[in-house]
Amino acid sequence: VEVVMEGPLIWRLNLHRPPSSTFQPASIPRRRGVRAPTPWDGRSPKVLGWWGARPAAILVGMASALTAARVRSDVDVLSRAGLGLDEFLAEAVDAVSRSTPWTAACASTHDPETLLLTSARKYGALEANNEHDAIFGSIEYGQADATSFSSLARSESPAVVMSDYLTSGVRSLRMDELMRPIYDFGDEARLVFRDELGSWGALALFRGRGESYFRPEDAEFLGSLSTSFARGVRAGILAITQAARRGAVHSNALSAAQRLMQRIAQAR
Repeated sequence: VEVVMEGPLIWRLNLHRPPSSTFQPASIPRRRGVRAPTPWDGRSPKVLGWWGARPAAILVGMASALTAARVRSDVDVLSRAGLGLDEFLAEAVDAVSRSTPWTAACASTHDPETLLLTSARKYGALEANNEHDAIFGSIEYGQADATSFSSLARSESPAVVMSDYLTSGVRSLRMDELMRPIYDFGDEARLVFRDELGSWGALALFRGRGESYFRPEDAEFLGSLSTSFARGVRAGILAITQAARRGAVHSNALSAAQRLMQRIAQAR
């Protein structure tokens, strides 16, 4: 027997009785300031779900929405934490996996003016797998493709799911000649990191053959992370630039001190 709370009533769910007599009202103890319960002989329309499989589907949908909201919040917080580029991308990509699981992932930074890839970080099944990068580059930048990162940077939506995109009969050279035959990936979801100043990077998520495809809802969710990822990447690049400048100043000061010491030694 499962007890379900609803307002001033407790509904006893007896799984051994027919659906028509499933819910039975029982009052809770009356307390000061609490309205006395009202008898209810029928099924309440406010009870979560109905008899059968629908309650499980509703609960799963609610859990997925809550997880997506938490991940969206986590990525936003990470983007404002002043993290280095490597740390931010590693933490943010890992957070995404809680809502949109992946087998492999690749996060890259792009030059916002040329939209060319400037660095990449690989996770999961792609970690330390660099053997076919040249093939990727020739496909990514060597042909017109509506799902390339440069095209997504200019498109209305910053994210795409390949299994959904390819249902219209469109072919993808990247999937046909690289992802499926070489990496054995069955699907890919792509996101570009863009804000009002430009496109700063991208994320590609992969699932293996035999695993479930990404859903159109995954593209919508990933798209909602675009601005946060862009903010985090910009902050990470700024941190690298500032560290390089401090290193250059330190190097120049050290060289000047060394030259001064050399002149003093020569004068002696």
